[in-house]
Amino acid sequence: LGLVRSMKRKYWGTFFTFKTGNQGQQEYFLNHTEDRLKFMTLSINRNKWKAIEPQVKEWLNERLPIWLDHQPDWFNATAKAWIPDDMITSPANLKAIRDKAVEAKVEKRQAS
Repeated sequence: LGLVRSMKRKYWGTFFTFKTGNQGQQEYFLNHTEDRLKFMTLSINRNKWKAIEPQVKEWLNERLPIWLDHQPDWFNATAKAWIPDDMITSPANLKAIRDKAVEAKVEKRQAS
C-alpha cells in the first residue's frame, strides 16, 4: 500500500493490469514487429499463445526460409529447438532445422 501511495498517479496504469498472462503473451506477439522479439513467444508455454496459434504458425512459416538463409545471431540451436515440429509446414524446412541441430551436437562432441 505504501508503494502505491508513493507512486505518481500517472504511473499506476504501468504497475497494475487486468490482463491474464495468456492475454499479455498474445498481445506481446501481435504488437511486436521485430522477429527476434516475436520469436520469444515460442519459448513460452504453448498454452499461453494457443488462441493465436494460426497467426504464429503463418508468421513462422513466412519468416523461416529467411532465417535459414541469413542465420541471424539469435536464431541458434536453442531457438530452433523451441519450434514445435507441427508448426513447420515445409518438410524441407523441418529437415533443415532438425539436421542442423544434430550437426551442431555432433560437432560439439567431436570438439570435446
